Parts: sequence; structure tokens; C-alpha cells
Amino acid sequence: MIFTFENPKYLAVLLVIPLLIFVHFYSLKRHTERSLKFANFDAISRISGIQFFSKNITLLYLSVIFVVVLSLASSGLHMNIVKSASSFSFVVAIDSSQSMETEDIVPNRMEAAKSAAKLFVDEAPISTDIGIISFSGVPFIEHEMTSNKAALKSSIDRISISRVGGTNIMNAMIAASSMFSDGDTKAVILITDGQISVDTIEAVIKYANQNEIVINTIGVGSVEGGQNQLGYFSSLDENSLKSMAFETQGNYAIADNSQDLDSAILQDLKITKRRVGVDMTYPLIFLATLIFILIFVLMNLRYQNIP
Repeated sequence: MIFTFENPKYLAVLLVIPLLIFVHFYSLKRHTERSLKFANFDAISRISGIQFFSKNITLLYLSVIFVVVLSLASSGLHMNIVKSASSFSFVVAIDSSQSMETEDIVPNRMEAAKSAAKLFVDEAPISTDIGIISFSGVPFIEHEMTSNKAALKSSIDRISISRVGGTNIMNAMIAASSMFSDGDTKAVILITDGQISVDTIEAVIKYANQNEIVINTIGVGSVEGGQNQLGYFSSLDENSLKSMAFETQGNYAIADNSQDLDSAILQDLKITKRRVGVDMTYPLIFLATLIFILIFVLMNLRYQNIP
């Protein structure tokens, strides 16, 4: 179980708790000091509503819980749990940035990725819905979700190196998410050298978890890297790919040759787990409201101080 926050800055509200505790006990101390000036404790307790030698611990506990719940609700808490899945719909996302021209895999990273993607289509169960996208600085939907294997392989063959700069994995995830139907068990197979140049890995992971997408990453190329046709040196960003797979309950594999790439993509057909995100904002707001009402009621009872 993993917890994520849409607006973590609102967790700063929790800093109110020490102040709340201090004010509570300081106020109690001042009330006690004033009360010791009177001999008749019963009379003063009836006048001021103070029950001596009580610390109002119940109200303090409820107040602290109220602040915690309100802070979590404001921060947009999501609870992510892992469930079994009988079948997945897949979007195969192929990096088409210029770094994929690197020839550390024969004939190059792009051609090896396309070959593996076609193998995945061939080996997928007949009823499996698959979509194809390519991405660099911008994503392009090569084929919408379908189980037509011939159409899918034809769209893969048409993918070429993009002249749009950058590797925008976030936009690729957004495009992939738009292709799934409601109720789909979603999985994205991300074939890339991992040289992300737009947005951050943290943002990609957050988006995937909120949209219940499992990301299976396949790192194409060697860790040592190689030189593409433009003369730029490109090496595999392994840490980014591992993070995306681990944080979304997907698989990670590195492929520095065509055989490893084929094996890695076929392994993704065997995934049986999916991540389900539950938005806790409204349940927490409801709970905070109930706690506030309870505090209000207790503070207005004749016997206000409950040990």
C-alpha cells in the first residue's frame, strides 16, 4: 500500500498540533492558578464550568485528530493498493527521439524496439486490446486500441525517428491514458533509452498512480552508451526506468541486444497485478466534519470536562 499526495504542501497544517497541545496545557495551568485563590472549588467550578483536576484529554485528542484528518484531506491523499488482474489492455510506447538512432544495439535502438513491439503483438492473446504510440518531444498515436494484429504491426513499421527534440515521457503517459476505455486494466510498455529531458520522473509516477496505470519499462541500449548519427553520445538512464516500474508495480528490464529486448517485452504479458488508486479526500472531509460536530457537542455539555 502506497500513499500519494496531490498537494503535499498542505501537510504543513500538522505543525499546528504542537501549538495546540501547548495552548491546551498552558490554559489549563492558568485556570488552575486562578482557581487556587478561592477556597470553595465547587462554587467556582459551577460558575466557570471548570472541573478541577481534569485535563480535558478527550477533547485534546479529538482536536489533534481533527487537525490531522483535515490536513490529509487538504493535501489530496490517495491510497494506492495492489490487486490481482485477470487481463490487461496495453499501450506500447516507443521512444522515437534522436537518441534511439544509437547503434549500440544492432542495427540500432529504434529498429530493435520496433521488432520487439511486433513480437509482442504476435504473442499477445487474440482478444487483447493494444494501442501503439511513438513519442519524442511530443507523442503521436500511431494506432488506437485494437486487437487487429496486422493493423498494429503495420503501424509499428511506420514509426520513424522524430525530428522534434526532447523525450517527453509525461506527455506519452497522458496520451496513453486517453486511449484506454473506462474499466480497462491499464498497462503501458515503455520502450526507451530513458534519457528524459522534459518534466520529471516523479511527475510521471504521480500521474500513473492517480490514473491506475502500470508502467513496464524496457531500457534499450547499454549502460555504457554509444554515439548516434548526429555525433551525440547517449547512455541508458537506468535509474529513471527502474523508479517508474517499481513505483507503479510494473516490470523493469534492460536490453543491450535484440534477444534480451524480445524476452523482456514478452515477460510483460505475464503481469498479474495492477495498482488501484483510491481518492481519500471526500471520506476524510466527512470524517473531519463528524469530529468537529463531536467536539462542539462535548464542549457544550453541562459536564464539559471528560477525563
